[in-house]
Amino acid sequence: MISIAKYITGSKIFDKDDDDWATNIDFEPKQKYFSFGNEFLKDKDWQDILKYTESLVQSYVKSEDFKTSFFAQAIAITVGFDDGELTIIKSQ
Repeated sequence: MISIAKYITGSKIFDKDDDDWATNIDFEPKQKYFSFGNEFLKDKDWQDILKYTESLVQSYVKSEDFKTSFFAQAIAITVGFDDGELTIIKSQ
């Protein structure tokens, strides 16, 4: 069974044309990792997990809770795997 976790970090820079900005970590919460349970991962490939994560983040960005969170101040919010392209969820 594979092990996959999502995590959150922040950067002071963003470049929609070059994903390398994402390796610049300026903000990193103490509890940055969020694990998927083994039952959830069963019969899913990385594309399924990425789509699910994108959906979760998109739902949050559209929520009332997002409007009053510090995330609302972000220049951009993206989702992706460490070695893949990023999907832009929010961008100013």
